[in-house]
Amino acid sequence: MLRAIHHLIQDLAQSQPEKILYRFHESAGDADDFLPFSYSEFDRWTRAFALALSGHAAPGDRAILLYEPGPDYTLAFFGCLYAGLIPVPAYPPRANGRLDRIATIISDVSASVALTPANLAGRIRILEREQHSLNCTLLPLDRQNLIRDGLYAQANSFSSVDIKNYPELALLQYTSGSTASPRGVMVSHANLLTNLQRMKEVCFYATRTGTIASWLPPYHDMGLIGCILLAPFLGTEAVLMSPMSFLKRPALWLETISRFGIHFSGGPNFAYELCSAKITEEDAERLDLSSWRCAFNAAEAVRMGTMRRFFQRFASAGLRLEALAPGYGLAEATLVVSGCTLDAQPRSARLLEAPTTPGAKIKPAPDNDDTLDEIIEIASCGPGVSNQDLRIVHPSTGAVCDEGILGEVWLRSDCKAGGYWNRKAESEQTFNARTASGDSGFLRTGDLAFLLKGELYIAGRIKEVIIQNGRNYYPQDIENTLQANFSCLRRDGGAAFSEDIQEGERLIVVHEVERTARNLNFDEIIPDMQQAIARSHDLVIHEIVLIYPGALPRTSSGKIQRLAARTMLRKNEF
Repeated sequence: MLRAIHHLIQDLAQSQPEKILYRFHESAGDADDFLPFSYSEFDRWTRAFALALSGHAAPGDRAILLYEPGPDYTLAFFGCLYAGLIPVPAYPPRANGRLDRIATIISDVSASVALTPANLAGRIRILEREQHSLNCTLLPLDRQNLIRDGLYAQANSFSSVDIKNYPELALLQYTSGSTASPRGVMVSHANLLTNLQRMKEVCFYATRTGTIASWLPPYHDMGLIGCILLAPFLGTEAVLMSPMSFLKRPALWLETISRFGIHFSGGPNFAYELCSAKITEEDAERLDLSSWRCAFNAAEAVRMGTMRRFFQRFASAGLRLEALAPGYGLAEATLVVSGCTLDAQPRSARLLEAPTTPGAKIKPAPDNDDTLDEIIEIASCGPGVSNQDLRIVHPSTGAVCDEGILGEVWLRSDCKAGGYWNRKAESEQTFNARTASGDSGFLRTGDLAFLLKGELYIAGRIKEVIIQNGRNYYPQDIENTLQANFSCLRRDGGAAFSEDIQEGERLIVVHEVERTARNLNFDEIIPDMQQAIARSHDLVIHEIVLIYPGALPRTSSGKIQRLAARTMLRKNEF
């Protein structure tokens, strides 16, 4: 019989009804409080959401979620599962924002309903009138209107969809943070339950459970699967706060870990860097981080320097070096692919130069020789999780690489998702790759890496995706925004890329100007360009370099070579 994550909530609501499942952060002035939901209370609220949904959509229909992080987001997600709908995690448009991405997803999945709280429904309807229709039912749905309409009182009368009629697909996880053509990864219930079991083995041991804390967005796989869904799978408690609360006051995250004795919590590398830089000595002295057993670091490049600074900063608060746990994963593999072992200190490879060419052998630096001018250090993301076939493969030839040879990460696993929704050809290419020896059924990740002593070291990305603050951005979206807003810039004449520095990744744009552009006021136009990117993408451009027309490197067919442009900028060749 098929089991799903929400069936566990229903069972636990009977066996441990008073135990807390989630606590949601609520801030009132200077006071921080957390709204608790027991397993039985959360089950009842979820049934109320499902009862409301059952009148607007049928099992198997897709429902896009347009909520800010919080109780209603999580309840709406599980309400979809109870009602047999397929949830599509997303996020609401900002005031005066754009509906393009939301409309693209709705069209892609042929969504029946878009769910949103009542206080955001008016904003979305205004944007619909100003821009274009979402072409689905916009359903205001939150706890307040469920009480008003009497559905919460009737909640226990709702019976879940007959398991025989339940869709195999659990959710559609859209991968891109900014592209106009997002792709929906088809994640099944079997994918979820298998990956959650492997997370338990890696991060909790086979028989140990512990509390969870997260500020990660619930519409991203790491926040949704790795924290929100993990809690009922373990039968434990998760303390949840919004990303904005963390970014406004990073100390809140560590204070929450200290207050609730959290076992498992983490985020992208930038979060650890932010805490090291922003949390005061006075705040650090009040922390007790001795309960923190797994501080996972994933979703963007893991930096050993960041982990060392974080440990040195908070060791006095009881943080153990062994708690720092770099890992690697992606939505196409449900979530986790590899992770460091509990109670083992993070490891790294020290190299003479950064590996960039597939098929090349890495060049280790001499042990204990710190006299060399530049040592490249790459963090281990640990061994692969159990019961998967992980290989390093030359991306062009399909040849499987030996240990210490750079190639693309390929994997076969029952955690491999079912492909991209409505993209048969792309799914076949990405999810059913074949090695040169004829082995098939591999997921191509697009990430370059090498293996050493059975552990995975991620070196970079084949594709030119930019990662900032844990989110992925396509360079052409940033370039197009500038070109659309500034007539002095040449169409298809820009290159956006990130540059690694000790503190993280800096976002840089090099752009050609039109031949007709004269007398540009750089003191005015550069800040205006930075503001345009901030408004459209919530990104900070650290450097904008304007160059003569025709100066960007291109392929023979005229395509911009962004990585070559980055190299030219480093060498001051423009």
